[in-house]
Amino acid sequence: DRLKVEDRIRNNPQCNLVVQDESGVCRGGVYFQMIARMSDATEYDWYDKEQARKPTGSWIQLMDIHVCQDFSSQLGRPVGAELREFAVNAALHIPGVEGVCAVTRTRAFRRTQKSTGETYEQYIARDGGVHDRGLAFHVAHGAVVVGPGGGQWHRRRLWAGEFERRQQRDGGAGGQEAQGVGAGA
Repeated sequence: DRLKVEDRIRNNPQCNLVVQDESGVCRGGVYFQMIARMSDATEYDWYDKEQARKPTGSWIQLMDIHVCQDFSSQLGRPVGAELREFAVNAALHIPGVEGVCAVTRTRAFRRTQKSTGETYEQYIARDGGVHDRGLAFHVAHGAVVVGPGGGQWHRRRLWAGEFERRQQRDGGAGGQEAQGVGAGA
């Protein structure tokens, strides 16, 4: 909602990135926040997720990515994925940041559950998440699904955690392989 966006701009401006077209019109954006621990990303209800935000933290939580699909089509490339990739790469160069996490919504679990008989945990684990459009957006760019999101998010909608395993692969943040339970976008 408008008040949340205004709060993000006023109180966390460094974590808002936008893309504009040639005329200067905003065509998309990505928002992220710093959190103390990866598990903090699933501590709050969807509507209160900003409460996990810290002025400094050892984790970056991707929160929202919105892009005008006509703009992506016009350019012939996935602008949302580019914004996500930029935010992840920039975050991993912030001193003290251990990793990037996100909570993302699955797109087809409820629709396919009756025919597959899978539990939610089985669904998000199948094929590393590439079978689901919501999970695939992140998994195709290096995220690893580590489990379902908890708390109120799981009760309201079905969410799955993910974790960026780039520190060892790309040599960022001390080159340590990250492990844990995921959380944000």
